[in-house]
Amino acid sequence: MADQSTLYSKWLNGELSEKEVLELKEKGDDLQLSNIINAIDLWESNQLDLESAFDEQLKRKSKKNSKVKKLIPKRAWLAAASIVLLISFTFLFQTFSYDHYAAGNSMNQLVTLSDGSSVNLNDGSSIKFNSGIFTNTRKIHLVGEGLFKVTKGEKFTVFSKNGKVEVLGTEFNVRAWGDKLKVECYEGIVRVTKLSQSFTLTQGESVILERGKGSIKVPISNNQPDWANGISTYQDESISEVFNEISRQFDIKIDLKNTNQKFTGQFTHDDLNAALESVCLPLGLEFDVNQEKKITTVK
Repeated sequence: MADQSTLYSKWLNGELSEKEVLELKEKGDDLQLSNIINAIDLWESNQLDLESAFDEQLKRKSKKNSKVKKLIPKRAWLAAASIVLLISFTFLFQTFSYDHYAAGNSMNQLVTLSDGSSVNLNDGSSIKFNSGIFTNTRKIHLVGEGLFKVTKGEKFTVFSKNGKVEVLGTEFNVRAWGDKLKVECYEGIVRVTKLSQSFTLTQGESVILERGKGSIKVPISNNQPDWANGISTYQDESISEVFNEISRQFDIKIDLKNTNQKFTGQFTHDDLNAALESVCLPLGLEFDVNQEKKITTVK
């Protein structure tokens, strides 16, 4: 079997045998090469005057060296350049590819990382990280909420849309739903940063960072997040965020008519009606559950 570069070159010159054509088709490379030519056709007709650019480049070269001759057909030259880029990007993609893990609604997902650290994702949450270089960089991106147990070593950084958390080796929980970043530290030291706000937490401390609002460290007595024990707890939280959590925990759609209230309290994850009562009754809200359509209306 010919090497990849040889096959590509022969393809450009129309010199492939039937066997070599089959080799390209079996690997799917014929589609990639055809897409390159189609893209070049598009560039030539709609985007760039590549023919003129090619001729201009040859003229410049000929001024420097009168012996230069245009030996390669222009379309073949463009396609060859594109193939080089294709191979380069394929290599980069494989080298710097990201791993993604997600916990479905009403489920948790435990992920063990290559450095020995672990992340337990709460329902509806996800992480991604560069698997090719993670052991060296220890950088991870979080959407939602996760309980991290980080092995000691180089700095470990958790990025979210609401800020970042940096540690060396510790156990902590990060909640980054809505506009808030809430971090609880159960062991070690954690540095939490959002824009110009930065806090250093030690064991038994937590903080909530929110744009435009002051933040202070608050002591905690628990050694793991409440959600790990099947409970969601809130302190003056937007009612919409509370019902978003109910929606994820019970995999049901919430049709909320009033979103201006705040909620302080908790609900358990084992019974939908009990959870709705825990939130709705203190706020004077009514709810109706349609189990068949998996929709709950709250007003």
